[in-house]
Amino acid sequence: MKIGQWIDTHAHISGNSSTTVKELIKGFDDFFAKEPVELKLIASLGNGWIEQLNEPGNALKIHEMLNEVIQAFPGKLYGGCMTNSNHLDESLALMDKCLGEWGYVQHGELVTYLHNYNMNCDKTKCLVQKAVEYDVPIHVHISTSNAKPQGHYASGEEELNDMLDLVEKVPDGRYIFTHGIGAPQIAPPVIDTYLEMIDKRYGKWPDNMWIEIIHFHAAGVKSALSYIPIDKILCGTDWNTGSGVPFHAYGTSFMGADAELPVPYPQNIDSLIKFLTQAGVNEADIKKIGYQNALSLYDLSDGSKAVNYSCLASNQQNLLRATA
Repeated sequence: MKIGQWIDTHAHISGNSSTTVKELIKGFDDFFAKEPVELKLIASLGNGWIEQLNEPGNALKIHEMLNEVIQAFPGKLYGGCMTNSNHLDESLALMDKCLGEWGYVQHGELVTYLHNYNMNCDKTKCLVQKAVEYDVPIHVHISTSNAKPQGHYASGEEELNDMLDLVEKVPDGRYIFTHGIGAPQIAPPVIDTYLEMIDKRYGKWPDNMWIEIIHFHAAGVKSALSYIPIDKILCGTDWNTGSGVPFHAYGTSFMGADAELPVPYPQNIDSLIKFLTQAGVNEADIKKIGYQNALSLYDLSDGSKAVNYSCLASNQQNLLRATA
């Protein structure tokens, strides 16, 4: 099966004190040039930058670097605004910048376990309500492996309950259960436990929640397909740029931090499609998982504020490319 486009709702751009925008732009130029399929990534802060959100005063500075990279690739990179509710006023101002001025399409990834806050608290509720006002999905980290512990959480199950408690308080939000379908090395599939929790609580998959596949070769894909409506399943591989140029190939299988699992298949979109086919997914539903569900959930229109902003910044970005 051939597919015209592919949208990954979960990517990270990594950086640290020595990272330059110029090298990241060069990396993405090379990365996208290798992709035969039109690939779009929704990206937020990655390793090196994520940790800096623990300290107040850093959020805007590192998002400005991230934004220079995202705006250099209109129609290919879209922004996710990562906040830390421990710094509420700073996070609210950042959301106005990212979601308002820059046209970012997502709130998150919200990595509560790394930033030591809960979803179900008044400060996070305030941020989520603002995301609802901007009409963007809320992208919430839940452990793929259900490993114990997860930061201040005892397990992924506790993370999930914390998110669901907040979902019930702000039901108008559209929530993404990140990288929930995966962990091929664990049997029985971790998603089975999560689905049991959700079924016990609601009796069905919630209408205001979506879920990502991170590992397309995991046995849990079949479990998910048997319970979750097909239009609620997204591709969200947790792809990240890695420690420098060249970037990881798209389709690399990640499991925690920057570690890689052995990749028992060619690293490309065709492999992901093949695994869905082997799981019994027909071509129409593969297109839904691969890009159509994301197009329904997000505003990825070419007329977005992000694209307009990138036009204003194009001269600077061309200079960066020319000197790379």
